[in-house]
Amino acid sequence: MEKPFEIIESDGFYCVKCKKSSVAVITYRLGEDGLLEGVGLVTEKNPFFRDSVYKGLVMGGVEREDKSLLMRAKQETMEEAGYEVNDDLRWKYIGEMNTGKVVQNPVYCFSVDLTGLDGSAPRGDGTENEKGISFEFIPLNQAFNIPDSLYQACLFKLFANLYKTDIQDGIS
Repeated sequence: MEKPFEIIESDGFYCVKCKKSSVAVITYRLGEDGLLEGVGLVTEKNPFFRDSVYKGLVMGGVEREDKSLLMRAKQETMEEAGYEVNDDLRWKYIGEMNTGKVVQNPVYCFSVDLTGLDGSAPRGDGTENEKGISFEFIPLNQAFNIPDSLYQACLFKLFANLYKTDIQDGIS
């Protein structure tokens, strides 16, 4: 089986270079007052995390046949969260993020507003790790405690995107 990454070396430093790019999506809902009401949380099997369970963002690898990063983000959101969101106005590109100094590839991050939409049970992508996948909205006080740095970075970017006018104007 071919490995999805390679270890590369330069001047005595080593890093991981993934063979595929990745997308991450932070999903959210707004309350009637227009404030952030809940943030999405995916739970799936992953042997590299505590208790072999990953809790975090909708994520996935970009495939060669994908026409765009947004298309991949939409597909992953349907598979992992159970929401089909084709209205491009609900989507925001929130930037590329590096997950550490030993990983060369950035993750391309999006947010999507699921306010007022009905989802279905996530179906996963057919892989073993996504067989028992689940998705839920959690309140902010729980979201701040998710121990995944990419989740926290996307949450911060989401806040900046939603409330940047207030921040820029000095309104708290």
